[in-house]
Amino acid sequence: MKEFYESNKYRELNPDYHVEDSEFKSKNFMDILKKNNFEFQKVKNIIDVGCGAGKILKTMQETKLFNEKTKFCGFDLNKTIIDLANKESNENLNFYNSDFFKTDLYKSADLILCADVYEHVEDYIGFLKKLLIGGKFFLFNIPLDISFRSILFNKVIQKNFQKVGHIHFFNKNIAKILLEYCNYKIISTTYAKNYLEMKNKSIKQKILSVPIKTVDFINEDLSATLFGGYSLIVLAKS
Repeated sequence: MKEFYESNKYRELNPDYHVEDSEFKSKNFMDILKKNNFEFQKVKNIIDVGCGAGKILKTMQETKLFNEKTKFCGFDLNKTIIDLANKESNENLNFYNSDFFKTDLYKSADLILCADVYEHVEDYIGFLKKLLIGGKFFLFNIPLDISFRSILFNKVIQKNFQKVGHIHFFNKNIAKILLEYCNYKIISTTYAKNYLEMKNKSIKQKILSVPIKTVDFINEDLSATLFGGYSLIVLAKS
């Protein structure tokens, strides 16, 4: 899977590198931090592991809620995407085509972002345990691929495997249990309602959104379990 991501194949299947989702993910991260009275001004550095095109970091920097000296650093193993990300770099925002675990910033990060990353990593338990040592606070965006719908229709899981390279699949309970198993202390969780918040829906998608929105209004957990199309946002600490 490492070869799939670093090769041109991933780019061919995902030419925009999911840039269009970055503002949404960044907003979700900022919302959960605000909800938990996070002390933005005390953050010296923010690390985005598997940063992609870097738009999440860029958008978070633009909120100006962090200290003006806060360093925003993104790491990704795909050189092409890092070259793209560095077009947005500035004095306090930089991107590196290197392994975060082998850098001087490892074990000294105040806040680590990990958005849609470890479902691609073969030894994700080892990855999570190693990441835990890397910083103080953590923000995860975890796609919840397991739902009644994905079990009923095999093509849902198949698509996520073939197009975006997911090799591990989660629901809310599994995601939380595994983070706790790896010794993360979960502070707060919330849902990212990817399907409901999707822009430019087709007529069919708008019709399908009606029952999802109705169930979601009654019970978010039930809606995520039945329909899928959600991610779990997690704020945790070491």
